[in-house]
Amino acid sequence: MTEHSNPDIKTTSEMLPNLIDIIIMLIKYCHDNNDSTNLMWISLIIKALCDILLLSKESTILQKGCSLLRFYIALCKDTIIKFNQIPLILKVIDRYFDPEIYENSLLFLGNVICQYFYHIENKIIPNILENIVKRIYKAKMPSIVQSLILVYSRFIVKYPIDTINFLTTIQVENRVGLKVLIDKWLLHQPLFRGKYFKNISIKALSVLYSMKNSIVESLMVIGYNPSHSAASVEVNAPCKILSVLIRCLKNEIMQEKIKTEKTNYDNLDENEDDNDNNNYNFDENDEEDNDESNGENKNKDNKNKEEDDGKIDIGDDEFKDIQEEPKNFSSKLPFLNNQGQSGGLNNIEQGSEVYLTEMLGFDYNDLDSEDEEDVEDDLIYLKDIDFDFVLKDYLFDFFGKFYKSDELYLTECLKLLPKDDQKTFKTFNIIPVNTNNDTK
Repeated sequence: MTEHSNPDIKTTSEMLPNLIDIIIMLIKYCHDNNDSTNLMWISLIIKALCDILLLSKESTILQKGCSLLRFYIALCKDTIIKFNQIPLILKVIDRYFDPEIYENSLLFLGNVICQYFYHIENKIIPNILENIVKRIYKAKMPSIVQSLILVYSRFIVKYPIDTINFLTTIQVENRVGLKVLIDKWLLHQPLFRGKYFKNISIKALSVLYSMKNSIVESLMVIGYNPSHSAASVEVNAPCKILSVLIRCLKNEIMQEKIKTEKTNYDNLDENEDDNDNNNYNFDENDEEDNDESNGENKNKDNKNKEEDDGKIDIGDDEFKDIQEEPKNFSSKLPFLNNQGQSGGLNNIEQGSEVYLTEMLGFDYNDLDSEDEEDVEDDLIYLKDIDFDFVLKDYLFDFFGKFYKSDELYLTECLKLLPKDDQKTFKTFNIIPVNTNNDTK
């Protein structure tokens, strides 16, 4: 399929992606109608397709073939076992880790592996999991990172200790596998799209944070706001995870308000809609204190920065003088006293500026669309982990319960977060306000 000197082969190559879409529809039909007879014929087609996938280097064919496999594994487990196709499927999965395979071919690879582990073999296969980390390390496209991270998100939710221990045994270019995974994960999390991908990955991050594991606590990861041009000091993994969770919750709140406002203004004329555009700030005064109006007072504010920077008046005497990256900081939690190395994105994101330089943050206006369903429509067949929840409600519940169970851990981590994250967390009203303290 890689040589197109024969016109017939070229025609077949161009037709194959459309044929694969038809086969996917047939698989769904046979499953819904318990049509085992036609599934037998489909299994023969799958075998022929796998033979093609083992040889082809064409991204469209490889991507479409991978898309088919996710449904075949999810819906045809008995057929796969009956016709002894497990070794063939594993061989195809391994082919996708070939460095010569273009990255966009891997769009559904994480889905396929998740379906395999859930429906076929519910156990760790070391070479697959190691190859995932190696491929994540080289990946530049957020959609590919998202798909591959999903495998580890699910394992961390289900088997957190075993997964962390396994990742410490992997080395990728002199980097521990756990660091490679967490660095890339936290960097790309704001770019994840789709309800299942977002909910499961955030759920896994909340597990990583709440387990207070010594291995995770000792891990230093890339800083809060890295870039290709500016260096940033590495920070404690739990602090970076907390920062991402806070920013995610802020984004979910803003998206909800945007959706509400858009619905309210649907029937207004353009002029009235333009007049109301200012309302899209949604009371961000609580977090940004009217940046435009404060622009004239920047010089004055900078003079007092050392005194006021990072303060959060939460009514807790021990916690009200939080500072962003305070100097000579000494935490009650020993692991927070570790110092990280400096460095920007260049060490781990070479060549990916087009995807990351302007896209590192959560995008309030990037509302989930129905287009994302095509990427994760097979994931509804993974029934072992609850994902059908409102992410905003989940995070509010998580922060509230964690604060009640370990106030010290949460507040000590908050002290090391950037000022904006601290201010944002204050708006969540997780930490009770002491009414005896006057707000200045």
